[in-house]
Amino acid sequence: NDEERLNFSKLFPLLLYNTPSFIQELILSTNEKEEHKITFVIVDGTMGFLLDVAKKLNIPRAAFWPASAWNLFMLFKMPTLIDAEVIDLM
Repeated sequence: NDEERLNFSKLFPLLLYNTPSFIQELILSTNEKEEHKITFVIVDGTMGFLLDVAKKLNIPRAAFWPASAWNLFMLFKMPTLIDAEVIDLM
């Protein structure tokens, strides 16, 4: 529903749960079918959990964090601030 799609504290755990298997299958199928193989993975810092997929597939990997320190703070503290009702999303 719309409320859950707009609620970051509910959305991010779903990304953590669903995305790795999808990305793993995408890499495996690409490397099986395509001439140009995926031989290195660079992930955005917000999707750092995808580094585990590359590691599992024995693919060299790196994380890149283009956002500011403030964005990093908000990423990790936003659920806490919402739970403490410091930030009201409604």
